[in-house]
Amino acid sequence: MDINLLCQFKKVAETEHLTQAAKSLHIAQPALSRNIARLEETVGVKLFTRNGKSISLNHFGKILLRHTNTIIEELNLAKKEIENAVSTEKQTLFISMYAASKLLPDIIFQFNHLYPKISLNIVQENLGNKDKSFDIQIYSSSTPNYDTHGETLLHEEILIALPKSHPLSNKKVIEVKDLQHLDFICMPKGKSLRKITDDFCHRVGIEPNIIFECETPDLTRELISTGIAAAFIPEKTWSGIKTEYIAIRRLTDFKCQRYINAVYPSPKYRSKSADLFITFIQNYFSKLA
Repeated sequence: MDINLLCQFKKVAETEHLTQAAKSLHIAQPALSRNIARLEETVGVKLFTRNGKSISLNHFGKILLRHTNTIIEELNLAKKEIENAVSTEKQTLFISMYAASKLLPDIIFQFNHLYPKISLNIVQENLGNKDKSFDIQIYSSSTPNYDTHGETLLHEEILIALPKSHPLSNKKVIEVKDLQHLDFICMPKGKSLRKITDDFCHRVGIEPNIIFECETPDLTRELISTGIAAAFIPEKTWSGIKTEYIAIRRLTDFKCQRYINAVYPSPKYRSKSADLFITFIQNYFSKLA
């Protein structure tokens, strides 16, 4: 049985409309009608009930659709298995990493050292954690991961970094009310860390005085050290800040926190390269915990 006919049958079954299915398949509607008729002739029964311009699967059509879905799924799995078996070929992983950008150079360096034949194509855009075009997606949120095929890689507290020249730096810990006396450097709107800190400030009833927006962690640290303003900083993924000119303080009365989460394809559809990267990234973040 022609696999192309089955794919066309599946599309017609999904749309329940020959014209829409033909448009989606980029073929002429009369040609699609002939192909469906040829498939019905092959199986020996009608597969659809016609109702004017719309059509719907009958009992026989539903049986064939169930087996068609299995056939297509098995073919996709076979293709994936063959790709994994070609171990001598250079492979590319597509990764969306919208969190912990400070760690990215080290992640790339270490993974490349372990697996030089696997290339990483990484984008740092807010694409949403449901984009199916990526092998792995890493993002930050104020809540843990709840996706079936994913996990929380790291949980960290958000601290306050302020210039040592500011009077509040003399306090060992600070309270939310103290934040009203600080000017802030923040990530631009749209960045996940900015959303987390904005939501936190709204929740505790304060409106920080933001005087500068900066999306580069290194520049943010430099600006704090000059005495310009304070900033919200993640405790673990932004670690290593030189404290000669910067004081880092915890909030005592409320906790601002974030989770570094990852979403993966189902193990059934993952490549060997994706499994290697997942194991690597799990170990990498476990060392930061």
